[in-house]
Amino acid sequence: MTWYCHESRQYMHPSGQPVFNWPNCVEPLGVAYLELGGTEEAMTEWIGEPASHFPYRFFPDRPEGLYAIHVNTSGGEKVIRLPWRV
Repeated sequence: MTWYCHESRQYMHPSGQPVFNWPNCVEPLGVAYLELGGTEEAMTEWIGEPASHFPYRFFPDRPEGLYAIHVNTSGGEKVIRLPWRV
């Protein structure tokens, strides 16, 4: 996974916006795992190191790609599912 930070754009990107506390908000505690179509072997070949070193769960019966991000929060695990990959 690649991440880029451009200091000059911090207020144009959602990550640079102020945080608001709403009722029933939870605190994110990190990614639990990524739900991926395809195989661990194919991902290992693509990234050039063992995919088992990352928080991935593979579903070989699905086409390759990202399907969901499972996030640990103060209110339990939450899932961000890509709607076009249901």
